[in-house]
Amino acid sequence: KGSSLEHLTQLAKEVKAKAIFWNDSLELHLLRRDDALQRELVARGLAVLRFEGNCLFAPGSILSNQGRPLQLFTPFC
Repeated sequence: KGSSLEHLTQLAKEVKAKAIFWNDSLELHLLRRDDALQRELVARGLAVLRFEGNCLFAPGSILSNQGRPLQLFTPFC
């Protein structure tokens, strides 16, 4: 119970952590939550390092030669 911010801040103090690491989720509402959490943790003096946990590449990071996301219109199996 309680907020993630308060729990993480307290745990970081207890173990004398200088940084917090986590894998990002792909759901937009979770990314927004984590963005806000990161801002608050950084404001409290903690470094935050985030990683692409479930993907080889972040959505939208692979682009065509025209600089747009790749699109596939035909079956590939």
